[in-house]
Amino acid sequence: MNALKHGERSAELAELRRELTALRRCIREDLEHQWATLPQCSLSFEIDPQYDA
Repeated sequence: MNALKHGERSAELAELRRELTALRRCIREDLEHQWATLPQCSLSFEIDPQYDA
């Protein structure tokens, strides 16, 4: 009986590990995609002529 419970727990843990790995992969791929599609920041400004020395 105890061995059966241990086996069931091992199987549940293995399944949870697989699900966690899949979730991590999904999150990582999603973040990589979001990062890759962010607009590139560019800094541009104009100096007001009255302050240009």
